[in-house]
Amino acid sequence: MPDDSVKRRRAAEEAAQAAELEAKAALKQKRKEERLSAAAAELEEAAPKRQKKEKKQAVEEPGEAAGTGDDEAERKRLKKEKKRKAAEEEAADEAELEAILARKQKRKEERLAAEAAELEEAEPKRQKKEKKQAVEETAEAADLEAAEKAKQKKKAAELEEKLRAADLLEANRKKKRKEERQAVWEAAAAACGDTTVVAEVAETADWDWEAPSKTRRGKKKSTADVDAAAESNSFQNEEVVQAQEATPVQMISPKVYAADNRDACRVLFGSLQPEVTEDMLREQFDYCGEIQNVHVIKDWEGYCKGVGFITFADTDGVSMALAANGTYFRARKINVSIATPKEGKGSGKDKGKDKGKEKGRGKGPGHKPAGCTGIVVKQLAFTATEDDLRETFKSCGAGPTMVKLLFHSDTGKSKGLAFVDFAQEGEDVGKSVVEAVRLSGNILKGRPFYVEYN
Repeated sequence: MPDDSVKRRRAAEEAAQAAELEAKAALKQKRKEERLSAAAAELEEAAPKRQKKEKKQAVEEPGEAAGTGDDEAERKRLKKEKKRKAAEEEAADEAELEAILARKQKRKEERLAAEAAELEEAEPKRQKKEKKQAVEETAEAADLEAAEKAKQKKKAAELEEKLRAADLLEANRKKKRKEERQAVWEAAAAACGDTTVVAEVAETADWDWEAPSKTRRGKKKSTADVDAAAESNSFQNEEVVQAQEATPVQMISPKVYAADNRDACRVLFGSLQPEVTEDMLREQFDYCGEIQNVHVIKDWEGYCKGVGFITFADTDGVSMALAANGTYFRARKINVSIATPKEGKGSGKDKGKDKGKEKGRGKGPGHKPAGCTGIVVKQLAFTATEDDLRETFKSCGAGPTMVKLLFHSDTGKSKGLAFVDFAQEGEDVGKSVVEAVRLSGNILKGRPFYVEYN
């Protein structure tokens, strides 16, 4: 940069001038010391001669004493002359030093003027260069931002295209299923006028259409087209549908209604896509039968955590839904099983998992003890309050008479456990307790809770 070179040159010149001044001052001091030394030596050399001469004049005749005065005047004159010469030499040295300082000051002023002119000339160039660099940096940042936005837009478009394709395939499948159902119905109606038989034939056709491609436990599916469909996210093409028709639906017997046993009519759906909503889940499995409740577990951002629950009106809907285990929903293979509530802590690797096995599951509410007037509510959301529990169980008979929510003594936070009592003097509250137990598995504050007899 111009500023750095000017500063370096200025520092070098100042150092050279300082060295020159020091050398001249040292020379002047040396000359002065030499003059003083010469004068002292001359006086010392002349002193013995003067003393000898004075002694000689003292023994001479008185007539010669008059000459002594002349010699003394001559000595004074010589001494005065030496002082004058020394003063002249000193004045000349001072004049020379002043001339040197004046030349130095003049050179310094000239140098400063040249540097100022150089800086004034270089300033526009420097400003122009900095402005150019700023423009280039701004353009580069704008290009990077535009590239990033284009990349994000492309990714969003690709995701939207995939979802659109998935929705289209799903719509085509439903349309085809509806057409085949209608064809079966019309064929049955043409062959038999009995509406009951026609309904049974149509229902059987629906089951055959929705049958999954199950195999025996421990063995993989042998249909390569199903795996290919999973890899390409084409989860409902013709090959997958054909593979799903390999095994018929097995109905649960005897038939149970949700009004009698809600847990037996509740199904767990796993491995769901993050964008799945309760409406999507309801629409996907509405063919299974009447749906009483749909719940999707979501994270704090509102996206599905991969788990959802559907409560059907009876176990026929459960059987239809279980047949969809291993099929594809929105480009992902899903797991379907009965959502049996877990009331115990479980043990080993099965703790906290729902794999359709009995190990680690609770035993359910069991039989109602004689004289039971209350229930125990477990696995409550930590944000649930006693007022929330009263509101939840108010439809059970005359409602609860006592609600006790347990808290940790050290932190004051809820334990997720509560006792609810329906006891009323002179009244049988057994029906209220049974109705409360049937609410086991419902959602409160975003979390399913489970009920046992107390």
